[in-house]
Amino acid sequence: MRCEFCNAELGSGEIRCAVCGFTHINFTEADDGGIREKMRHTFAAQTLGGINIEVKTHSYTVQNGTMTENEPRYFKIAEAPELVLHEIKWLDTAFYGIGDKRQISLDIRVSGKENDREYTFTLEIPKALEALKVGIRLDDGLKAEIVAGSEEEYVKSEQFSLIGN
Repeated sequence: MRCEFCNAELGSGEIRCAVCGFTHINFTEADDGGIREKMRHTFAAQTLGGINIEVKTHSYTVQNGTMTENEPRYFKIAEAPELVLHEIKWLDTAFYGIGDKRQISLDIRVSGKENDREYTFTLEIPKALEALKVGIRLDDGLKAEIVAGSEEEYVKSEQFSLIGN
């Protein structure tokens, strides 16, 4: 059996998910009266509420022939409760295009309930792009992966946990 909230595999006879903590109650489909959906929605707000996934960006100023790096900024890719299992949530902002196949390094911050966690992922972008897009994909067990490229062709990072496990 799989968890109705995070889709992790449940142990035999388990009613509480070891990954996310969601408690499963047996209902027949006819008599749940929407309770399952309400439970999932409430649990999502409690478990994932306040968690943001952000990408660090760098910008530069050129003045009088001198290039100066500005203070890095974080752009929010998504709030964790808005992610949908196995779907990509793309950041609305696209970054400068890249010419040939090349390697990029993305600094990601998961901020929220407890302490912030930072990850650095190195990705091989497969082809020339006019605009580089970055997104996040939610996977089973409240794991996520960063995607980069275009909506048609992208590469994925290693998985990381949204809830710090």
